[in-house]
Formats: sequence, C-alpha cells, structure tokens
Amino acid sequence: MSEINDVGLLYQPKFRVISTWLWFIIGGVLAIFIISIFYGFNFGLAFNEIQNNRYLYVYIELFSVGLLPVIYVIVCKDPLSNYGFNLKKRESLLSFLLSLVYIGISYTIGLIKNGKVMNFEIYDFQLDFPLNLFYGIFGIIVWGPLEVFLFIYLVVNTEQILKQDDWKISKGLIITTILFGLSHVLTTNWWNAIYTGILFFIIGLIYKFSNNIIGPMITWTLINGQVWFIAQMLFQ
Repeated sequence: MSEINDVGLLYQPKFRVISTWLWFIIGGVLAIFIISIFYGFNFGLAFNEIQNNRYLYVYIELFSVGLLPVIYVIVCKDPLSNYGFNLKKRESLLSFLLSLVYIGISYTIGLIKNGKVMNFEIYDFQLDFPLNLFYGIFGIIVWGPLEVFLFIYLVVNTEQILKQDDWKISKGLIITTILFGLSHVLTTNWWNAIYTGILFFIIGLIYKFSNNIIGPMITWTLINGQVWFIAQMLFQ
C-alpha cells in the first residue's frame, strides 16, 4: 500500500481520522439543518417529515458516513489502490470468493433462524417512478458500498497513524471495528452495535487478506438489512 502524502493538514492521517469520526455526528445534524431550510428552518417539522418519508434518511446517511472521506480522497488525490480499489485478477478473485463464502453463511443462518435469507420491514414508501428508482439506487449505494468505503478508509488511515499496516489483524482494524460498532449505539442499540461490529470485523479481514475492497462492498450490500429495506421501493 502506498504511503499517504504527509504535506498539509488534509494529508495527515490523524487529522483525517479524528475529523471523520467527529463528522459522523456533525454530518447528520447538518443534513437535518439543510432539510429544515425547505421548511422555514423549522427543525421539528423537518424531523417529522423525515420520519414520515423514511427515504429521506439517505441524506443523513450520506452526509454523516461517506461525504467527508470522499472529499478528502478527491481533494488530496489519494491513489484509490490505497483503499483496495484494484482490478488485479488474483486479489479480485480472492476478495470475491471470501465474500461469497461470507454471504452464503449469512444467508444460511438467516434461513435457519427466520425462514428467509434477510429479515427486514415491509414498508410502503409511496413514491412514484422515477423517484422510487432514484432513491432506491441512491440508498443501496449509500448504505452498501459507501459505508464499507468509510470503514476501510478509517482502517487504512488509523494504520498509518500506528505505522502498522502489514498485519492482517492489525490494531487499526481492531480500533476501527470497536469504534464503528459503538457508533451504532447512537442510532440503534447495544445488540445491533455488537452485531454490526462483528460483521465489519469480518469484512475488514476479507479486505486485509485480499487487499481488495470490491468483495467487502458486495458483501455488505447483500447482507445489510437496511439496503434490503430501501431497495424494496424499486419494486413498488
């Protein structure tokens, strides 16, 4: 993996990691603020609108999860290969195969436990074409690949801080997994935080063993209940 340039504040891994975690909270608040503009800066009305039109949560997820890392990568022109974006045949195949095994195990557990591969709420979004298509695809990308990119981005930069990026089970992976899991306490509960942490630790291991992010992105997209929840509007 290439070293991240250390010239300028935006290139500093420590600044990137700290600001990204802070933005995880600030970004969501900012998204609600922007939405409230359309309702005369009435935050209560804006929040009720989001709750009544649950597809609007995609903007909160976008701002809090993926926006800042993507901006850093674009502005600083980071090599995408730093984060596992490569088309090397061996690494891509290994990433895909490991992910396929993970997906298969996850679906099998779902079938045994719930009688279906995924358990998600059936919900009528009441959106007509083409908005259902837009928000469906938008939501799949944000809750799937973009969320994995955030995680891998934090792992890579945390490892840069600790000068430890060669170990498969690195301190950067462990620290990021713990913090990422705990962050879900803010939006869900302790059980989901622990569950999400375990899932992303495995996703992180797939990335570390294959040096490829494509498999983990496919995996999380296919086993994330929120993705299935938002994707159902494509067929309504």
